[in-house]
Amino acid sequence: MFDIVRAEKRVNGVEVTYRKDGELRLRDFALDELVAMGVNPLDLLADPGAFVIDPEKHLVCERFL
Repeated sequence: MFDIVRAEKRVNGVEVTYRKDGELRLRDFALDELVAMGVNPLDLLADPGAFVIDPEKHLVCERFL
């Protein structure tokens, strides 16, 4: 799991930026994907630091679950 450092609204979802091996990487998520994972997209946009990402599994979850 990697810390999310930024989340930005895009036309069809949310673009998530995370740091892996010292470099920033991007991953896009559709709004319905986030909702299916139990992630409120508005919460992710408001406080991206409260979430982590597993890019291998294409999964976002709250940091303290």
